[in-house]
Amino acid sequence: MIYKVLITPVEPSIDDRPNFSGLLADYEIEASSETEAEEVAFTRFCQEGPFRSHNRDDYTISVN
Repeated sequence: MIYKVLITPVEPSIDDRPNFSGLLADYEIEASSETEAEEVAFTRFCQEGPFRSHNRDDYTISVN
């Protein structure tokens, strides 16, 4: 299945949904589960930006 994965910096939100105003990455990942899609996307994100923080807690990752 193909999943849409969005990665943004952690920012406050006014309505309990992710704030995508600072979208850093937008991927379409083929994977067998949402968890796998998230892992693949975050690994790719880190490889594409080696000087960014690789701490997952610094980002909001949304998988649809």
